[in-house]
Amino acid sequence: TVEENFGASAIGQMNRLRWYSSATVLPNGEVYVQGGSGGADLPERRNSDGTFQLLTGAPTNGMSSGYPKNWVGPDGLVFGIANTQMYRVNPAGNGSMTMLGSIPNGNTGGTSTAVMFQPGRILQVGGGNSDNASRNATIININSGSPQITTLPQAQSGRHWGNATVMADGRVLVSGGSAVNNAASGVAYTAEIFNPANNSWTTGPTATRMRLYHSTSLLLPDATVVTMGGGTP
Repeated sequence: TVEENFGASAIGQMNRLRWYSSATVLPNGEVYVQGGSGGADLPERRNSDGTFQLLTGAPTNGMSSGYPKNWVGPDGLVFGIANTQMYRVNPAGNGSMTMLGSIPNGNTGGTSTAVMFQPGRILQVGGGNSDNASRNATIININSGSPQITTLPQAQSGRHWGNATVMADGRVLVSGGSAVNNAASGVAYTAEIFNPANNSWTTGPTATRMRLYHSTSLLLPDATVVTMGGGTP
């Protein structure tokens, strides 16, 4: 049981119902939770004793609540992107939030994919309009106070619900997705690989099954990547 493996403190109850929220492990082992239907107003923090505290100093009203993309930055604070909005959260105490502007290139929203491939450097690609996934790609550098945005060469395929995975050599595999949101239209069977050494894209392997909504990918200990799940209604 959970209690046997982790102790009773592993079980707690959030202060909000959250459908499609995001959870981010903090440097001290606590967990920052943001967004989701039912929890759009305030994020919360799971403390080391298993209790949850609403962060009343970091209200998220007016921000997209679906799948906010959050990371711990080199400064130890949470950097995030909710649809087009960028922000930084200090999750200590009652929390605080600083808004940092927006991403201009259209490769945004819950259907885009993003990954921190190096400390403080985030690749975001895909997403956008529901009937025509964006091919745009962006690097967001958060190693200084204000995010620095670099527009990259376009990817070969537009992808809603693609998955980005940092590989063992530091390159990023972007796999799955389709041109039309949650539909088998313009399916991107062929993966692409982003090389941060020269900001270039190359063609990767071609899958036999579509990986769309509710798909995932994971780097394995032998340096291969497994792709799983996903499909259409």
